[in-house]
Amino acid sequence: MKLQILLLLISLSTSLFACTWTPEDKYLKTAHEAAKAQKWNEAIESFEKVVKVSPESPEALASSQEGAKIALVYTKDPVRLVTFLKHIILYSKSEDERVTSQRLLAETYFEKINDYKNAAIELNKALEFFKSGKENGQLRLMLAKAYFFQNQFFQARTEVDTALKEDMDQEFVFKALLLKANIYFNEKRLDDAINMYQKLAVEFPQKSKTEQVALNLAVCYEEKEDLKKAIETLEKMRVGYSMPEMIDLKITRLRSRLEQAPGAKGLKK
Repeated sequence: MKLQILLLLISLSTSLFACTWTPEDKYLKTAHEAAKAQKWNEAIESFEKVVKVSPESPEALASSQEGAKIALVYTKDPVRLVTFLKHIILYSKSEDERVTSQRLLAETYFEKINDYKNAAIELNKALEFFKSGKENGQLRLMLAKAYFFQNQFFQARTEVDTALKEDMDQEFVFKALLLKANIYFNEKRLDDAINMYQKLAVEFPQKSKTEQVALNLAVCYEEKEDLKKAIETLEKMRVGYSMPEMIDLKITRLRSRLEQAPGAKGLKK
């Protein structure tokens, strides 16, 4: 009789343990119910709890995948998106998923958080998957901008030059060369910047007009104290410019500086 009771207790105990939910099961159920009801913040918080409680479990990976989707599409929460993407990169067995997540992680740091230091780190990791081709060129141009915004001009220029070796479209080439010209300007290599801005104006006249390249060129001349050249550049730019009043103000200011310069006889009209 005692043996039968003992066996019954063991059986009941086993059944109870089999029916007991783990914490991640509870959070996962809450997350799915919240997502179904489109309570996105509640869902994403529960998915986060699954990842924290049992990071190496399949449930945690699934939670990161669902959480990343919600953070990207519905809550537009880049900080939480970063958390989920890092977990996917670490634990996913799919190389395609890891590669896609790595690129998205880099882009999120760069475009959504403006964290250029971490963007550069993650972009370099992403480039390990793209050794050449258009993807390589696009990532390198983004990396160049990340370095540029950190005042790391040599690294930025190096990445631009590497990106331009890829077979890219003319829109890309214009953006890359414009960035290189801006790098030269910030390095105080004004002659190189002037040459690059002039090259852009000749090879990409319409794009240069849209991006106000002539205005950058005028600033270079002003920095070199070549005020006459700066004024001439602005006068040419004024024709057809959408806000000529702004250009007129700049020209007036430069004329005043030129007239007040030591030994100046005024600017002839």
